[in-house]
Amino acid sequence: DDADTASLLGLGFPREQGGILRWCEHYGLARLVTDSQPLAGTHGARFEPSDWLRERAADPRGLTPWRQAHNERTPP
Repeated sequence: DDADTASLLGLGFPREQGGILRWCEHYGLARLVTDSQPLAGTHGARFEPSDWLRERAADPRGLTPWRQAHNERTPP
């Protein structure tokens, strides 16, 4: 996925983690949303989970439908 590749190559995210989205899925999207709430209260809106992330976290399929839709739109 583009976001995983960009996090590996552009941000130096640890390759063994597979990229930022893979890490988020492993950590748990719902857990990430829950854990971000106190940070937003303390450090501001930049830590507030987006509506997109909240929607993905509420779906038990996680990022799978989003990845499938994205891959259908992206030419090889």
